[in-house]
Amino acid sequence: RMTIDKETGVMNLTWNKANMCTPGEYLGEITFGVIRYPDNVLVANGLKENSFTETLDVVSLKNYYYGVYQINGDMHSNEIKSNQQVIGQYIIAPYRETFLTEGDFNMWTLSDANKDGRVWQHGFPHEANIYTGEDYPADDWLISPPIKMEKGRQYTFSINTRCNYYNSPERFEVMLGTNPKDVSTFTTVIIEPTVVDEDDEDHGYVVVSDFDAPDDGLFYIGIHVISDPKSSLLYVNELELLAGAVLDSPCAVSDFVVTPAAKGELKATLEFVAPTHMRNGGKLSSLDRIEIYRNYLCIDTILNPEVGAQYSYVDESPINGVNSYI
Repeated sequence: RMTIDKETGVMNLTWNKANMCTPGEYLGEITFGVIRYPDNVLVANGLKENSFTETLDVVSLKNYYYGVYQINGDMHSNEIKSNQQVIGQYIIAPYRETFLTEGDFNMWTLSDANKDGRVWQHGFPHEANIYTGEDYPADDWLISPPIKMEKGRQYTFSINTRCNYYNSPERFEVMLGTNPKDVSTFTTVIIEPTVVDEDDEDHGYVVVSDFDAPDDGLFYIGIHVISDPKSSLLYVNELELLAGAVLDSPCAVSDFVVTPAAKGELKATLEFVAPTHMRNGGKLSSLDRIEIYRNYLCIDTILNPEVGAQYSYVDESPINGVNSYI
């Protein structure tokens, strides 16, 4: 069971050893591994006790839960997942949502603008969907939690959708607003009205769009289904928000290379060169820091890096699977 103090961010996780194994199924000492979600980060390995504690960020809004598994030599058991709990004030890009759990979906606000009693819902195995097969046009919103944005910064939004049948297309738009309880505030266009006629469950239909935040503050992304009458179902499988740079900010690092360790060892070496110019073309005189992200989680910060210098970083704890570095 997981408990989180929302004031301090202190998380305590405990589990019953008796529920983790079956007599006669192991040899030697049993230890435990702990994975934190939604980050999908291994936070403990080889634990002998049936408890784990860490301090979480109380600003960045997330739906946290943990997975615990047994370790017996080279063998791992299946994970047992904890309860879920949301803490934080607002989302900070980069942000990715796959609606993996109902708790993730419940962070979003639903608006039945056409008052037909049909709203977005959480679907199996992980998606948001809405039934649109009525005698009148769809007009329903799926609205994100608050997202902190900056004026003058460009953002990139992408969404993966699909319809139920290729011959029953759906239509949607994506807007930016300031009040999740008042859809009239959603006036900034992120994605223009778009027709979805792709029903492939494995790939879907991906739309990508860049937009600028109109001001500093908290904003909400609204997915607005506007399908024609007698359609069927619109699905949202995944969405992502990335924050670009402002014009007077440094360019990205260059010559960025990631080299995985040999023989499948869970380790990777990152090499890159610090920028020398700003995005507006001006020359940099100094840098405050370079942040390294793995799977949207900051894993290291280089303070006061030298302009144009070459750097390397060794990631000692990537996940066993796909790792994305920024």
